Amino acid sequence: MLKKHSQLTFSKYLCYATVILLLAALLVSASACSQKTKGSEGTEPSILTASPTASPTAVVTPAPTTAPTSTTTPAVSRTPEPTPNVSFLPFETDSAGTYTFPQVVPDKRSAMTGNPVYFKILTSKNVNSVQTILDGEPGRVYKDFENEGDFRIWRTKIHFTVGGSRKVQFKCAMASGGAAIIPNSPVKIDVTFDYAAESTSKTISKGKTVTFTLKTPDTIDTIYALVDGVNQKIAYTNPDSDEGGVRIWKIKIAFFGLGNRKVIFEAHDGSRLKATFPEPGIPIIVQESV
Repeated sequence: MLKKHSQLTFSKYLCYATVILLLAALLVSASACSQKTKGSEGTEPSILTASPTASPTAVVTPAPTTAPTSTTTPAVSRTPEPTPNVSFLPFETDSAGTYTFPQVVPDKRSAMTGNPVYFKILTSKNVNSVQTILDGEPGRVYKDFENEGDFRIWRTKIHFTVGGSRKVQFKCAMASGGAAIIPNSPVKIDVTFDYAAESTSKTISKGKTVTFTLKTPDTIDTIYALVDGVNQKIAYTNPDSDEGGVRIWKIKIAFFGLGNRKVIFEAHDGSRLKATFPEPGIPIIVQESV
């Protein structure tokens, strides 16, 4: 009986010990889970926030409010293109002998089409470039200048293709990003159209055809050819090209009379004779055979 009681008591304590061990294991497991959850809320979120798939800094950073480098960088003095055989009137000065600016001085007030007119421009050092404005239309930009004291001197040129009273101004790009048009009253250049004519041949065989290429302003609507002073009575009314105020004509003439021939042309605007050209005429030598 005593032995049986001892066995029951041992089994009872064994059960208690097993229960206690199970409870301890559960406590340890709960503590580990608690620490893992705390780590996820503390360190892991900071890693996810800085995920490498986020937008690059250059995209999310606001654009700079300052002007681009190209407009704020000071212009560098470089010698402008040479102006051979060109003389300008001097810049105007005030009573103290100091330049007044801005100023625009041309080398001449009249020109033939195809011949350049040079301009000398005086500005402050706040100007980074100048652009030609011809009859209100923008043209070439110049960035080369010379420093003279507290001023900048720019040299530009314009080739006129259309005759008439042409109006010239310049747009000055400022270092601050602004712009100014100078002078207030445009410089006027009187341009005379330079009528031109040339031939494909100078010496030909009898009965051959010579092509003459003529250049006139776009106001000319009719061309007549005169051979040895005699009007051929053929009205040419269809130019081969008409661009930029200039018309190009291709006139074909067949020669049958032998000898030294001379060809000139008449340009008409409606019923008005505007020009006879070229002077003294284009010589054509007609031979029996060449």
